[in-house]
Amino acid sequence: MNIKVEYNKETVLNPIVNRITWSGNQDQPFRKCEINVHNTVDGKSTFIDFEPGKSLRLLKDDQELFRGVIFTDQMDLQGSMSLTAYDENVYLTKNIDTKKFVNKKASDIVKQCCKEFNIPTGTIVDTTYNIPKLLLRDRTLWDMMKTALAETEDHTGKKYILSSKQGKLHLLDVAEEEVEWKLEQGVNILSASHSKSIEEMKNKIKILSNDNKKKPMEVVKEDASLAKKYGTMQHLQYVGMDKKKEGMKQLANQLLKQRGKVTHETHLEALGNEAVIAGTVVNIQAGMTKMEGLYDVITDQHTFENGLHNMSLTIREHASEK
Repeated sequence: MNIKVEYNKETVLNPIVNRITWSGNQDQPFRKCEINVHNTVDGKSTFIDFEPGKSLRLLKDDQELFRGVIFTDQMDLQGSMSLTAYDENVYLTKNIDTKKFVNKKASDIVKQCCKEFNIPTGTIVDTTYNIPKLLLRDRTLWDMMKTALAETEDHTGKKYILSSKQGKLHLLDVAEEEVEWKLEQGVNILSASHSKSIEEMKNKIKILSNDNKKKPMEVVKEDASLAKKYGTMQHLQYVGMDKKKEGMKQLANQLLKQRGKVTHETHLEALGNEAVIAGTVVNIQAGMTKMEGLYDVITDQHTFENGLHNMSLTIREHASEK
């Protein structure tokens, strides 16, 4: 395993690195890299004087896995030190603004925010759905993008993710992020645990038009069998005055399809594969947990230590498999 850590574009840290942890979460726009180093020559002075704001890169076999900025460093009396860096998408969470978007696609909103805040972009897929209106007050850029993408998913059922590659922001279609690699019990899965939950279930959907009429338009859709089995759990959502009743019915049906279900979640420990990160889709074969088919990676944590690469994953059943 040829792993290399570079600090400030020129200094290779490998001689002092003890452990590397590289992780991500679908609920965050950025990935994190934590490096543990022994940063002392003689127990009295530091080997390298690290500075927040400087760059950090992680490479495997000369392929860049991570490029980011150091935000925190911490050291004890024995010279043991940890560095925490985030990729460039962290700046989406560091900028707050108020914006109004009218008849814009989520992909257009991403492009506009990045242009205004000088954030370099790479691939930005077309999200196709025009959002009638979004008024977002005192929100981070990430909140704005996340809201637009959630609105798009509610109406189309399609899921998109933001990622950072080589210092550029990318907006990608989750359906196209399948990893051609199989996780199998007895081969590369080290351990697994599986849970089922109705915490996030909604089996009744009410859509109301957001206007000042005494009797606004209303659409209600319910899965009676789920309500009888688990109890009624209603989701309420407002839409703009320009929304037609047929569109409200379509939205209610889509939301009921997405949220009217038992959530299955699995935690895996497996041999590492750097292509398997949050937002990708993997093929699982694990008989004891009755898991077979495609699963979305929700969180990942890759650990490089003592010449070994292992990973911890949280996965959920892929939408097309439900």
